[in-house]
Amino acid sequence: MANASVIDEINLEDYILIWLDISSNIQQSFRTLINHFKIFEDINQCEKYIQSLSIDDRIILVVNDCNNQELINHIHQFRQVYSIYIYSKTNQQSIKQFPKIKGIVPELNELLARIHKDHETLSINIFQTNIPDEFSTTGLNGQFLYFQLLIYVLLRLKSNLQGNKNEFILFCENEYKDNINELKIIDEFKQNYSSKKAIWWYTRESFLYKILNKALRIQNIDLLFLFRFFIHDIEKQLRLNQCTSFIRVYRSQLISNYEFDLLKNSTGQYISMNSFISTSLNREQALSFLHPTNNDFQQILFEINADPSLDNIQPFSNITHLSYFSNEEEILFMLGSVFRIINIDRDKKKKNIWVIQMNLCSNNESNLKSIFEHMKKQYGDGQTNLLSFGKILWTMGKYNEAEKYFFRLLNELPNDHEYISYCYRALGNVADDKGDYDTSLKWHLKAIDQMTKTSKINNSLLGESYNSIGCVYDAKGEYEHALEFYKKAYRIWKEIYGEDHLNIAVCLNNIACIYAERKQYSKALQYYQNVLIIRQKHLPTNHSDIGASYNNIGEIYRCLGEYDLALKYLNLSIEIYHLSLPLQHPDQAEVLMNIGLVYQNQNHKNQALDYYEKASKIYHKIYLPTHSYVRKIDELIENIRSL
Repeated sequence: MANASVIDEINLEDYILIWLDISSNIQQSFRTLINHFKIFEDINQCEKYIQSLSIDDRIILVVNDCNNQELINHIHQFRQVYSIYIYSKTNQQSIKQFPKIKGIVPELNELLARIHKDHETLSINIFQTNIPDEFSTTGLNGQFLYFQLLIYVLLRLKSNLQGNKNEFILFCENEYKDNINELKIIDEFKQNYSSKKAIWWYTRESFLYKILNKALRIQNIDLLFLFRFFIHDIEKQLRLNQCTSFIRVYRSQLISNYEFDLLKNSTGQYISMNSFISTSLNREQALSFLHPTNNDFQQILFEINADPSLDNIQPFSNITHLSYFSNEEEILFMLGSVFRIINIDRDKKKKNIWVIQMNLCSNNESNLKSIFEHMKKQYGDGQTNLLSFGKILWTMGKYNEAEKYFFRLLNELPNDHEYISYCYRALGNVADDKGDYDTSLKWHLKAIDQMTKTSKINNSLLGESYNSIGCVYDAKGEYEHALEFYKKAYRIWKEIYGEDHLNIAVCLNNIACIYAERKQYSKALQYYQNVLIIRQKHLPTNHSDIGASYNNIGEIYRCLGEYDLALKYLNLSIEIYHLSLPLQHPDQAEVLMNIGLVYQNQNHKNQALDYYEKASKIYHKIYLPTHSYVRKIDELIENIRSL
C-alpha cells in the first residue's frame, strides 16, 4: 500500500533549497515555494548534509553575498547541487566563473520568481525510428513506450476514487506536517476539492503541483498510484473543454546540453513529455521567461502546432476559465501527449535561443502503435485493475513495486475470489525473477491448490502454473523436474490451442533452454528457431519476445563457436529491446552480457569488458548482491580484468 511508511524520508518535490544565514520571515516565503528547505551557517555541516542525499536529489543553493567563494568551491563539485543563486545587490563578476551559478539577484520577489521558472522541469521521452549509434544503448524507445502504457493503465484503474483521495490526503498531511502554509492548503483541498476543480488545483502553486511533477519526472510508482484520481480528473476536464480549432502555442525552457543533443538528433522523430505541458498563445510572453544561462544549458522555445481534428490525440484545452490564474492565456496539454519534431534552428532575432518546431501527433502515427495496441490488449483494453497494474510493473522489471501491488490486491479480495490464484502465480513469477526460487515454488503450488480448492480450475491457467514451476526448477538446476512440468504445460496447451500458438512457443522455448543447459546445442537451436517462427507470425515486429528469441539463438551460435552469427542475432535482439523495453530491464543486461561473452571468446578483451560493465550497471541496480546474475557478471568482470 502506498502510505507514509512506503515513501518515508525522501524529498517528494523536485528540489531541496539550501540557504545560509537566513531570517525567519524569508524562511516562510521560501517554504511556500519548496517544502524541503534547509538552513546552514557552517560550511562543513552543509557539505555533510549534501553528501547524505541521494544522487537523484537536486539542490538549489542560495548564498547571501558574493564572498562565499570557499563554500561554492567546496560544494560546486557535488552532482546533487543543480544550481546556485547569489542574493546580493553587488554584481561581482569573478563569482560567475562557476558554471552552476544562475545569477546574482538583488530582490527577494525576483529571486522567488526566478527559482520557480528556472526549475520548472520538463522530462522528455523520445521514440526514434532510426537510432543513431551514439544513442543506441539509451533505451529511449522502451522508456517512451512504457511511460505511455503506465499512464494508460493508471487512468483506467478500477478503484474507489473517494478512498483513493482520502489515502492521498493522509499521505500529504504527513509529508507536510511541519509546513503550516501547506497544511492550510491541504485542509482546504480536503474540504472543497471536486473533479470539476482539478485544473484549478493543478495550476495553483501548492503541494499538488510540486509533488505530482516530481513523481512524473522520476516515475515514482507509489506517488503516481496515489495521484491517479487527480490525473483522471484533469484528463476529464481537458476532454470536456477540448480546443475545437487549430492553434499554435509556445513554451520556453532551459534544458541541459545533453538533452538538447538528443533533441537535435531527433528531428523527424516522436517525443513525449512526462508531464502536463503548460503553453502560451503569446510568443513574446513565453520568451520573456528565458534568462541568460551558463554553458551547461540551452535556452529553448518550443513552438507547437496542434490540430484537434486528428483522430486519437491526447486532449488539450485553453484553461483560462479553469485556471487558478484566470488572467493568463494558457493552453494545457494532457500528460503523455506525443509530438513530432519538425525543425530545430536558432531564433531569427535572438541567436542565443533555439526554436524547436513540433506538431501534436495522433497516437496512430507512431511506429510503436502495433506494439502498444498489443500490450493494451495484454494488460486490459478498457478498465484495468491492480492485477493489470502489477503485471505491467513486473514486465518493466520493477519487481518490488509489482510485488507490493499484488499483495495489496490479495488483501482486498474475498477468500474465494478467482483473482486469488492469479495473484499467487504472479507473486511466484516475481520471486522467481528476484532469484528466490523456494518462495517462488511455494506461491505457484498455492496457486494450483487455490484453483483446486475453489473448483475453479482453468486449464489454460493450470498450464501457466505448470510452466512457471518448470522455470523455477530450471533456475535451481533441477532439469529433469523442469522438463516434467514443461511437458505437462505443453500437453495442456496443445489440447486447447493446437501447435501454432504463443503459449506453445513459451513451452518450446523453455524445453530448448533445458537442451542448451545439457549442451545439446543443435537440438536447442532447432527448438529456438521454431519458437521464433511462431512469435514472428503472431507478434508485432519489435515485440520483446522476438528479441528474446534472437538472444537465445545468438547464445546458441556462440556456444557452437559461430561468432559472426552469434553477434548478428544478439545485435538484432538488442535493437528490439531498445524499442520495446525500459533501459533498466534485466533482459537488456542479459543480451549485453552475451555480447560480452562472444567478444571474450574472440579474445577481444576490451570490448568484452565494456559490455560486461554495461550489463553490471543494470544487474546491480535491480537485483540484490546475492542474485545469481549479479554474482555471474561480477565473476566475469573479475576474470577478464585478471587476464
